[in-house]
Amino acid sequence: MVPVPALWRPARLRLERLTPILPVALAPLFLMNQLLTRAFDELFTRNPQLYHSTVFPAAHGIVEIKETVACVLLAVGFWLALRRYPRPRPAAA
Repeated sequence: MVPVPALWRPARLRLERLTPILPVALAPLFLMNQLLTRAFDELFTRNPQLYHSTVFPAAHGIVEIKETVACVLLAVGFWLALRRYPRPRPAAA
């Protein structure tokens, strides 16, 4: 619900007081992560001979990679969001 109103400046200014708003430029990367996850899931479902792990099933590996990429994107997004706020300067002694 937050991403759509956050595109409108007055709503974004109010929402920023409640929650960090990630840069909209990250949205295509999240979408690409989802699309690639689904594509590889479909690929390994149709062609199981392409997946060679004997420890974990293909679905497990795909989900782990998707979650890792999402975590990295969230970390970058929060870092970019925090950079918008000025750092407090230490008081002169």
